[in-house]
Amino acid sequence: MAERVSRWQWGWAVAAAVAGALVTVTMLYKLEQGRWMYAASASSFFLTGLVVALPLVMRAAPKAFARCCLIVGLPLVGWSVVGAITGMFVFMPAALLLLIAAFADPRNRPCA
Repeated sequence: MAERVSRWQWGWAVAAAVAGALVTVTMLYKLEQGRWMYAASASSFFLTGLVVALPLVMRAAPKAFARCCLIVGLPLVGWSVVGAITGMFVFMPAALLLLIAAFADPRNRPCA
């Protein structure tokens, strides 16, 4: 049987994707209602929300999944800090959840 991503990692990544989706939908709704200052940032919110869900595609390969979580999570932390002026700071919880998902594999314990 092929090795798969652990339940813990999968759960953290799904939580990150849900958090990213909720943020994306909320911010796009606010942009559509005109309650947000930067209407041009709608595509930025949408694309960032799609990128957060990218690790979910890699479920069959645990190492690729962990690398994808890191590759998406670390730049997303920077993007949420640098893009704070346009409201991208709301993606910080999703970024931190992805970083947790990268290291949450119970099979990879340093003391075992």
